[in-house]
Amino acid sequence: MRSQEFDLDATLQRHPPLVLVDELAHSNVPGARHLKRWQDVHELLDVGIDVYTTVNVQHLESLNDIVGQITQIRLFETVPDRVPDEADEDAG
Repeated sequence: MRSQEFDLDATLQRHPPLVLVDELAHSNVPGARHLKRWQDVHELLDVGIDVYTTVNVQHLESLNDIVGQITQIRLFETVPDRVPDEADEDAG
């Protein structure tokens, strides 16, 4: 099964009030406007589209080494700590 990439341009064109975006730390395909999906999310937020997203704790930059020491698995797709720090957790 081939996975599809998130279509940022189609989402911007539709301009829904809310979009669900999986895997915040995901690296976009070569040639995409942004290197990382979290950058796509910032663009959506900048134009007034609310975003619900998912991220695993081992992908947070400040926790990546700690989780890697525990699991012996080093992940290279990370999200800067400022991204979740800037998140608005108000779902209302």
